[in-house]
Amino acid sequence: MSIVLVGSTSGSVTLQEPAVAGTTVLTLPAVTGTVLTTTGQLIGNGTTTNDNASAGQVGEYIESTVGPYTVTTATSNPTSLSLTAGDWDVTVVTNGGGATAASTASRIGINTTAGTMGTQATDHIGFANDTVNGMCAGMFTKRISLSATTTVYASAKTDAGTNAFQFCVLSARRRR
Repeated sequence: MSIVLVGSTSGSVTLQEPAVAGTTVLTLPAVTGTVLTTTGQLIGNGTTTNDNASAGQVGEYIESTVGPYTVTTATSNPTSLSLTAGDWDVTVVTNGGGATAASTASRIGINTTAGTMGTQATDHIGFANDTVNGMCAGMFTKRISLSATTTVYASAKTDAGTNAFQFCVLSARRRR
């Protein structure tokens, strides 16, 4: 069996099956210049089982959950993730409040600097606490592009008083 790749302007390359039956090594002919280029979308198959993408691979998923925890007017970092270099989609979700809330508003966010909230709507969101029924809040997915391993923090605080939360989930998925 062989596969023939034909160039759009000229030439072709023939890939031959391995000489020894049962081997899986395919040796490509020596080439110079560009081996593969595309101006379209590369499409690959997703997994068909419940396995995980390996570390460093597109689709890698990391999650940290903590709870219960209490926030005050000082920015705290209930949990964090250590993300390796790459392009990540990071999300944070929290819930709590109810009868334990002594504050009417809180903030939750994602930051690469400990103890800071950053810019509202870019790094964090504010939400009203329901002092009777509690609440659940999540920040939109934030893209974080890293050139080296970096700690990413969930940031939380109240606008006044204190608030007890049941949990906080900080998650990240490698996009590319």
